[in-house]
Amino acid sequence: MRHARREGGIDDRKIKDLEIFSGSEDKWREWSMKFLAAVKESDPKIHELMNWAALEDDELEERDVIDESTEHGVRASTSIYNKLIYKLTGPAWSTHQNVSGENGLEVWRLLNKRYNPLTPMRGLQLMLKVMNPHKLKKGADVLTNINK
Repeated sequence: MRHARREGGIDDRKIKDLEIFSGSEDKWREWSMKFLAAVKESDPKIHELMNWAALEDDELEERDVIDESTEHGVRASTSIYNKLIYKLTGPAWSTHQNVSGENGLEVWRLLNKRYNPLTPMRGLQLMLKVMNPHKLKKGADVLTNINK
């Protein structure tokens, strides 16, 4: 049986085997690359929109998406939102649920801001983590915690 994919959507078959992202910072790069690859195979225009969204500094609203790519972008954003529902859990899923209006491009932008180590916000978070290390539990290995 053939599955038809409407314009502005992501093929379910492309992402069904992709693991679920729980918000583990060390897993983001690999997971996001696989998600983007699956999206690109489904619809290169959606892939371009996601790359654009990841670089935006300000909150993305529907009108921003329309300005960038016409109505196709709104359908694409909704498709991203719906696919991410099934591929996120934990803190990453909480980020998803805090975005209103099925705005998948905004979810993608926020996930990138939070987990991509190459963004300024993520760099600041890592700097603060280094400057304010957590207290060690009694009997904890000091060298192991310093390396972390």
